Amino acid sequence: MRSSHSHCYSSPQARHWRTRRTTSPGRSPDVDDLVTELGEVRNRGWALEREQRTVGVVCIATVVPYRIPATDALSVSMPAEVASYPGELERIAGVLTKHASAWARELRAEGVR
Repeated sequence: MRSSHSHCYSSPQARHWRTRRTTSPGRSPDVDDLVTELGEVRNRGWALEREQRTVGVVCIATVVPYRIPATDALSVSMPAEVASYPGELERIAGVLTKHASAWARELRAEGVR
């Protein structure tokens, strides 16, 4: 099943951060499942969207942690085939979160708030 939405940065549409396809098109996810999954995203440091908007495309996103509440994020989209390689999602997510943290340090050093 696939969600019919996928904006990685819209708070009320947090269903777009889904890592599993647990909803059918046009249906909202179960609130308890969503809260659990958002907790997992916070702990992991990045979100994953698997073909929820476009078949064959996977997206990883992470916050640029220099503002509270967060206002900026970085994301990477890739073919689902690439995302299926063993360890590839974790490798890419690691690079993405590393660069988001570095960018946050640079923004803070420059006085961007």
